[in-house]
Amino acid sequence: MITRIEGLQSCKMLEELYLEGNKIAAIEELDCLHFLKRLELGQNRLQRIQNVAHLSNLMQLSLEDNQITSIAGT
Repeated sequence: MITRIEGLQSCKMLEELYLEGNKIAAIEELDCLHFLKRLELGQNRLQRIQNVAHLSNLMQLSLEDNQITSIAGT
């Protein structure tokens, strides 16, 4: 049951990250993942979509079954 996204600083070439079905409350610590194409964060505890604008290669973002109520200003 992962609660935080952390420890990925050395994974600079990572293209896909699957963290579905955990207890993550915030999207964070993704600054170094410039090659990330797919991010799966469904079934977590996210309330806001944040810290993904810099992921210029991101093609798929999965956020289903979270606590997000609005996508305004993301």
